[in-house]
Amino acid sequence: MKKRKTLLDNFQEIIDSGDFQAFTNVFEKCEITATDRGKTTCNALSYRSLTPKHIQFLVDRGLDVNADCGFGEPAIDFHASNKENLDCLIKNEADVNLVSGFLGTPLARACFSNKAQAVKNLLEVGASVKIAEECIGISLLDETLQQCSNIAIIDVLEISRMLIAQGCKSTDKTKMLVREIGERFEFYREGFNPSSVNEYSDALNELYKLYDVEPVSRIIKHDGKSAIAVKGKIWQEQYNELWKMLVPASGSAETVQGEMIRVVGMISHEILDNGGLNWDNRHKQMLSSLSKLLNPNMGWDKKLVAEATGIIGKITPSTSKAMIDRLVEIIVKCVVGNPKPIKLTDIESLQKKDSSKGLISRIKSLFK
Repeated sequence: MKKRKTLLDNFQEIIDSGDFQAFTNVFEKCEITATDRGKTTCNALSYRSLTPKHIQFLVDRGLDVNADCGFGEPAIDFHASNKENLDCLIKNEADVNLVSGFLGTPLARACFSNKAQAVKNLLEVGASVKIAEECIGISLLDETLQQCSNIAIIDVLEISRMLIAQGCKSTDKTKMLVREIGERFEFYREGFNPSSVNEYSDALNELYKLYDVEPVSRIIKHDGKSAIAVKGKIWQEQYNELWKMLVPASGSAETVQGEMIRVVGMISHEILDNGGLNWDNRHKQMLSSLSKLLNPNMGWDKKLVAEATGIIGKITPSTSKAMIDRLVEIIVKCVVGNPKPIKLTDIESLQKKDSSKGLISRIKSLFK
């Protein structure tokens, strides 16, 4: 009987069940090189929850551990975080420094993914920092740091220590990358899980020490009541201050001023930093809400409002940097020129309840 070239739809469930006989029975119906049904090259060695027993069974029947086991990567990539599985692969002649797929080597990919346990295991079985760096063209330290999210700070600290112990060197870019990690953490600190924020904050402090970087100051958020004040002299500096001060880690801002900064910042990021790749109805809705908040009856400079409204009407995913920058500058001028904070909820409730004429009079009262 001709065997299937694709694995069973419930193959992962069979592995997770722990029934080894059921696992072996799969290959009475499927070829040993069978892959999943998706448009990938993922064979049985790419699946989660395998044990050395599963791996040995597959290898004994001809599955090549150094071949493309999924996404152009060898089996090691899928099991580097599991010491027993990795040892089994090495015993079966897996090449820990095999150059293939994305970023070249398993070590480079583990650093890219901020997988501390995988990096540790790979280094212990002879993964080469030199070969990995030759493949990616940059320091593994920088590769690790530039991929660091807030939730990965602890792992990145551990990886950094291991790589430095292996002789990996910092570059001119390294300190800047550490500062970026700190700035990102401080911006989102208020929204971090209270039960773990101190653990991650402590790890960040150790990261500063390891790379001899001045710690990033904690951000003091606006209290929603006092006048909004900035120290910067140019609009770019003022925008950065306003963003840190008024924009929350997630969701809408508390004040109208903060919401205007949040929206124009997200529009700017999507077009200038992301090339408009994710532009959709959400961004159009943001522009619509910005237009409503730019109501001249709120006290904004009417000439600036007219100019901003004209720009908003022309914005597309390919709008020029000059036009986007000008819109951001106008919003900054509006906020700096109207420092009395207005709660966003006050405006939203008025928009829902009042007629146009009544809305205007009530909005004006908020600015008195």
